[in-house]
Amino acid sequence: MRYARICRSEAECCDVLLGIKGLVSHGSETEKFLRTAEQVSGLSEFIREPFEMNLSDYEIIYGVRLSKYGEVMTPPPMYIEAVKYADEKGIPVIGLDMNENEFSELYQKNVGVLSLVRHSIRKKRLLGKDYGDNDPYAFVQEWSRQLDKVGALRKVDVERASFMAARFNDEAAGKFSGSALVFDFELWSKFTRSLVPLGYRVTEAGIP
Repeated sequence: MRYARICRSEAECCDVLLGIKGLVSHGSETEKFLRTAEQVSGLSEFIREPFEMNLSDYEIIYGVRLSKYGEVMTPPPMYIEAVKYADEKGIPVIGLDMNENEFSELYQKNVGVLSLVRHSIRKKRLLGKDYGDNDPYAFVQEWSRQLDKVGALRKVDVERASFMAARFNDEAAGKFSGSALVFDFELWSKFTRSLVPLGYRVTEAGIP
């Protein structure tokens, strides 16, 4: 696993676990990390009453390719373990991401028919592509770079990451130290680019 730290001052720092969504092994690593240091409620519901999830073609391709590094499942085990731990300990969990309606509005605003067509015809190419990776982080980094080639989708992810950074800033007020952040590595670079201008310092361990 890879880790980072977000600091607002020397005395105010938040530890970050950078996980790969889907990897089962990163679920157990999340549980270890936490013991040492509408989406959230949906995960709690899934833990109590598991249900079948529908995946897009891209999510299936991502999962097939990621399985090179171990068992893969949805919802992402790193989030499931975070919510389970918080439930057991009575710790509040705050989701930073957009809810379904907010994301749908952002997607519809930015992604037109031509972008959807371009995105669709690239599926087969991505399935057979050599990503030049030797670990799951290298794969996810290159996967993200490939998806970013569709400008409209890149814009959606940038705005989504900016939203998450703003929410992190809002939620951090008065409860920064002692908090832990479990974050999807795929969006990490976009998230930190939005976070640093807000006055935060980010240090990373083992990230290319």
